Amino acid sequence: MRRRSLYYYVELRIKDTELRHIVSRVSTGGRSGEPIPGARQSKGQRQKGKRYPDTIFIPGYAKLPDGITAREIFSVVGIGLEIDGEMGVIVAADCTLATDVARRFFSKIVEGKKLIEDFEHMVKEVETRYHGNAQKSLISALRIARDKYMVYREKISQ
Repeated sequence: MRRRSLYYYVELRIKDTELRHIVSRVSTGGRSGEPIPGARQSKGQRQKGKRYPDTIFIPGYAKLPDGITAREIFSVVGIGLEIDGEMGVIVAADCTLATDVARRFFSKIVEGKKLIEDFEHMVKEVETRYHGNAQKSLISALRIARDKYMVYREKISQ
């Protein structure tokens, strides 16, 4: 059996100077694309063979207060949470606030947390760190999303 080696390079550009480093060497057996057990694999090779947990999308909506910019664009604040269906961890989050900064800030607060177990912590974070007029609306939308996720969990456990 003939062995082939694949080399992966990382290119670093520092002030117009290009540096190349060999990151890993993956040896493949006689069959193309089939790695030898124990050999390091690139991200693309791992994803082809391994099935990752499914994620689900859970929305939440709440009415916005009068007198804020987002109210002029939308009548409600909407949040969208991509959640790992098995673990309940929020993988990605977005909302319909008016500015990019506010949307990113909300995402930072909730991403990486478990929707049910860390819910009270997320509410406290929004209350103490987010001082926009839509604070209560965001908390209400999170609560609605949590309730929808709980219904989903009950449905799949039956």
